[in-house]
Parts: sequence; C-alpha cells; structure tokens
Amino acid sequence: MKNEDVMSALLSELSRSTPTAIQDIRHDSHLKDDLGIDSLDLVEITVQLETLFEVQFRAKDLDGIKTVSDLLSRLLTLLHLDG
Repeated sequence: MKNEDVMSALLSELSRSTPTAIQDIRHDSHLKDDLGIDSLDLVEITVQLETLFEVQFRAKDLDGIKTVSDLLSRLLTLLHLDG
C-alpha cells in the first residue's frame, strides 16, 4: 500500500464523516476548527480506519492529533509506512 492510497482513504473517511467536501480538506486542515471534528467524532473515524486498514489505535495514539497531517502520520506509523 502506498502513502497516497492511505491519504485518499483518509480524506474519503473525513469527507464522509463531516460536511466538508473532499476537495476542501487539506493536510493542514485543523480537525476541530476547520472540519468540526470533536473527540467523539475522532474516535468514530479511527474505528472506521481500524476496520479499513486492519490496525489498532490506542488511546495514547490519539493524543496530540490536531490536523489531518497528524492523523495521517499516526496512521502511516501504524501501517509501518512512515519511512
């Protein structure tokens, strides 16, 4: 799996979970301020990502995630695609 595939899937999930169109979601989009994602929404999104990518987020994995880029980085780490 390529990083681009992971990003595409992440953007699709974020778009599906928020009223924001996929083309309006950027790497530096702030999850709460720009996309309206609260902590419960983030847990729901990560559950979907866990199912899709067969990974397991721990509670501490969610600490410090503020932007789309943060979430992508954490997901790539879990997938061992972080270089």
